[in-house]
Amino acid sequence: MKQPSLPATSLLTTRAVALLVSLIASVPAAYSQAGLQTTWTWVKGPKEPYDGGNPGTMGVAAPGNVPMSRYSGSTFKDNSGNLWLFGGFNYLPAPMYFYFNDLWQFNPATGNWTWMKGSSAPNAAGSYGSIGVAAPANSPGARSDAASWVDSDGNFWLFGGTGLDASGQEGFLNDLWQFQVSTGNWVWMGGSHFRDAAGNYGQQGVASGSNMPSARTNMMFWRDNAGQLWVYGGYNHLSQRTNDLWRYSIATNTWTWMNGSTSGNAPIVYGAIGIPAATNTPGARAYGHAWTDAANNLYLFGGSHGSYSYNDLWKYTPQNNQWTWIHGDSLPLSPAVTGTQGVAHPQNRPGARVAGAGFTDLQRNFWLFGGWGIAPSSPIVGGLNDLWKYSPATNQWTWMKGAELNAYGIYGTQGSPSTGNNPGSRWSAMSWSAPANDLWIFGGLGYGETAGWGELNDLWRLNSNALTLSTSALSATPVPLTLYPNPARSQLRFELAAAAMGKLSCRIVDASGRTVLSGAPVRETADRYSIDVAHLLPGTYTVLIQTNAGTRQASFVKQ
Repeated sequence: MKQPSLPATSLLTTRAVALLVSLIASVPAAYSQAGLQTTWTWVKGPKEPYDGGNPGTMGVAAPGNVPMSRYSGSTFKDNSGNLWLFGGFNYLPAPMYFYFNDLWQFNPATGNWTWMKGSSAPNAAGSYGSIGVAAPANSPGARSDAASWVDSDGNFWLFGGTGLDASGQEGFLNDLWQFQVSTGNWVWMGGSHFRDAAGNYGQQGVASGSNMPSARTNMMFWRDNAGQLWVYGGYNHLSQRTNDLWRYSIATNTWTWMNGSTSGNAPIVYGAIGIPAATNTPGARAYGHAWTDAANNLYLFGGSHGSYSYNDLWKYTPQNNQWTWIHGDSLPLSPAVTGTQGVAHPQNRPGARVAGAGFTDLQRNFWLFGGWGIAPSSPIVGGLNDLWKYSPATNQWTWMKGAELNAYGIYGTQGSPSTGNNPGSRWSAMSWSAPANDLWIFGGLGYGETAGWGELNDLWRLNSNALTLSTSALSATPVPLTLYPNPARSQLRFELAAAAMGKLSCRIVDASGRTVLSGAPVRETADRYSIDVAHLLPGTYTVLIQTNAGTRQASFVKQ
């Protein structure tokens, strides 16, 4: 069975991507830099693709353990900060292809992988047991491109994807699983244990034990602030893109069809930018990027609709059950607008893409790395290595690093962060998106150090609070700003004419230029804003306030 297609300028299967990539030359990017220094660390794994991995002994951590190279696996971070990886796909060598159902844990404190559960051999059938009953023998079938979440107790949830059912047949899945970290057991929670199952929508907005999304893959998914799980679109069991939105309640074990069509291939309806409407919809799409903000809104960026990729940004508000197109272009295959590196701007936007890697930081900013799409410097599609940050508070994108097409990785020394390091261009990489200030990326399809592209199993880390601005960049923005009280203990305040300044974003850097806080200041009155600095260590800091009229800066002392 062929995987669903990745869009470029024509319809491509993921296994056919090799044919196109081999024809695309790497194009250097042209962009404006402001002295931002972004520090990646190559943590683990080989520098080149097509690695067979080493499972070691199940349940035993060891320095030599590493998962086999793969892409489109599922991830979660537990309450102890460990990174978990399940399944994925590998196409080695043609015409053989492998789905996985192995479950791995990576401990950042020790730097070791542990094979925890599942088969070390590919293409394992599912072992379902009894619905709702945990058992050591239970295991989801091998698969890729599933939806995944972590709940408030640190348990892992998995839904659908492409892979093997209970009979070992390959197809689209709609089974729902929970992995209990405390017991190490899987629980089959619902859905069919056979492939290509039809859904049951029930009544829109009404939860029911008989409701179930159809079998699907490559969908977008969220966990909201109330702990409910959401799924949007993807490819269904009829190989159609969909635009139905579903909510799952862990407390009641019920699905609710919330929005969208019961049929496939629905068109995009943009409406007016920034204006919610009941008729608005991102349309049938797959391979997009999803996250939530502090106000419980769901965000959706890019992905594929029809044969093409997009860079439009959408917000769904559960309170009124409406979508709003809030940023980006309404035309497919739109290029990036990078602006100045490290500086947010209303016109900045990533280029159209699918299958990037992302995570949400503690300030609920969304970070996006790479994918398959349009490079800033060329209309050609290919593998990307650019890094972006989006602030829901300001509705602005910031280009942080990278702008090359089909770029090789710069690994540096293993375990040592460096501003010169950068993962190679890649798509369908695995990332850990629980709110944190560490962005972790594993594997995917893309470029190693020298040997061309393929499936990878390298592990990278970026600390979003370790981004630095050079001294020249700081001194290049001389417009003064008055801060008070200065010295400050908890709240730091400043005043600006709000009507002239528009939406604001804030960055605080320490004496070494390391970013220690970023986000939007709190608006107290029409012209007065405050920043909570209570958690900062005593010392001298610089505040940079980005406005529509430029950047203001000032220094203050934290007592």
